[in-house]
Amino acid sequence: MAEKLTHIANALRQARRRAGLSQRQLAVVSDVSRPTIAALELGKYENIQSSTLAKLAEALEVSPNELIAPVDNDAMRIFDDFMASPLAKMLKISEREQDILRVMQNNWNAGPPTFETFFFLIEAIRHSGNHDR
Repeated sequence: MAEKLTHIANALRQARRRAGLSQRQLAVVSDVSRPTIAALELGKYENIQSSTLAKLAEALEVSPNELIAPVDNDAMRIFDDFMASPLAKMLKISEREQDILRVMQNNWNAGPPTFETFFFLIEAIRHSGNHDR
């Protein structure tokens, strides 16, 4: 439990700082009290409601998963490299497909994905009929 609280604390603080918000400003835009935000950032708030995480994530423009799941920096770097590659440009990957890939890469269990993995995932998404083309 302590490891998860530490991750949430760090992820929340980093996302808030990236957004350029103080705890007080985040409290206003998220409708979550500043003391709750402070406790979360210190890893001292054990009964976190999903609605609280959802409000914070929405205000910070991140997915709730980014606040609760540890991020694999290698997978993120590879994803960013893939999205900047000529292959990704050729595939014309939609925003929805990118969102699906981000969620999948955040839950990766088999080590960092490869460009080939992303290519096959895009094809699977498109063939499943769950895309916005």
